[in-house]
Amino acid sequence: MTDSEGVDRAVAIQPELMPERDHLGEQIGEAWLIGIAPATINVDVGLFQGLGMAGQRTWFFTSAIFQTLGRVFQGRISVRDLGGPIMIAQEAGRQAAIGLERLLLFMALISVNLGVINILPIPVLDGGHLMFFGIELVRGRPLSIRVRELALQVGVFLLVALMALVVYNDIARN
Repeated sequence: MTDSEGVDRAVAIQPELMPERDHLGEQIGEAWLIGIAPATINVDVGLFQGLGMAGQRTWFFTSAIFQTLGRVFQGRISVRDLGGPIMIAQEAGRQAAIGLERLLLFMALISVNLGVINILPIPVLDGGHLMFFGIELVRGRPLSIRVRELALQVGVFLLVALMALVVYNDIARN
């Protein structure tokens, strides 16, 4: 390797066998790494092409989140791997240390994640309200107040349980 002064220097390379993961973080094999990452190329695009690319990236994030949720429910990903506000803050710090672009990408992922969670058919969330509207459309009349109250209580319980789980995971991880 040539240093900044043009002098050839010997560099010891220590390869490491590291797990290779797919875009969802699931291990798909192993690879020897020596600390080299692919270069990032930034290309200027127009407004409409940029909006299209943003839509594609949002769709990619959304499908990855649904696939991950499916793997959690199948037991292929442990609920212990779920993180809450502490893990989000730690990861935001790591991404910020890499650079502004990575931090903004991480923030976009968190925003899409919150949007996906919000449209799940859980009473209390927007998806739960849409579920009630769909039921009313099929039935031709609204559900009884008692049924809606019970469903909302179940929804609140599920959200509080999820929040408790991810905060517990964050504390246990540290």
